[in-house]
Amino acid sequence: MDTSKEYIDMCREAEEIQKGWESKVGDFYVANNRVFVVENPVIATATTERKKGGECGWAKLLRADGNIVWLPRQDQLQAMLCPCKNQARTLELINDFSESVQGYAKEKRYKKSMEEMWLRYVMSRKYQMSWEDAATLWLPFIKTEDR
Repeated sequence: MDTSKEYIDMCREAEEIQKGWESKVGDFYVANNRVFVVENPVIATATTERKKGGECGWAKLLRADGNIVWLPRQDQLQAMLCPCKNQARTLELINDFSESVQGYAKEKRYKKSMEEMWLRYVMSRKYQMSWEDAATLWLPFIKTEDR
């Protein structure tokens, strides 16, 4: 699991993905600059309740200062694009991902982990955004007519 500063920054800035998080046992998250794993269903419920407006205890305190950041695992990122168990769709996804990774390599944007590559891919395909290393934020694709 990638817990590098860069991956944490990328996840923090991926607001579209953070909004959709419903915590489950096994999820990784960062709070107060420490990485945690949800190991207890009660904790998973506590972090999920913040999405429904009913925050409790530690989750409320951490959310108040914006310090909870979900770190999606590779399988969770893949499920965002292919939630079904359709083998043909899964193969299409893998082929498209492979082509994208080759593009990242050409642009020297390949970094450290599969999680990072899948996050880049999900943000690209699902939200039409790319990570700008220098600015440390996700930017929308520039349309041809905007140039």
